[in-house]
Amino acid sequence: MALKYSDLKKKEVETPLTPEEIRLIDEVEIYIDGEIRKQWTSGSVDIDLCYANFDYHPGKSGHDHSIDLSDYRKMKMTKELTRRFDDAGWKAKVEIDNSGSMNERDLWILTPKKR
Repeated sequence: MALKYSDLKKKEVETPLTPEEIRLIDEVEIYIDGEIRKQWTSGSVDIDLCYANFDYHPGKSGHDHSIDLSDYRKMKMTKELTRRFDDAGWKAKVEIDNSGSMNERDLWILTPKKR
């Protein structure tokens, strides 16, 4: 009998984050904290979306740069990362660059929440 897609998806979405996934979230959070310190002037902070979406690891290069997880797991990790920054007083939004230029860059933009 063929595996049901819905069963596989449910398992991917409902399984709690693993210690390895939490470690990756922690590492990306540390990287973003560093970017906040470098970029902060009072406006927004631009982060490459590939890091916030866990497509690439910010501290590695070459073959180790890619994060090999399913899209569902990456979405779950991004949700947790967004929650952490939300709890810290940041609002995250995604900006997709559709300009078609070679310098196209999709961003995860952090701005301070209004108090």
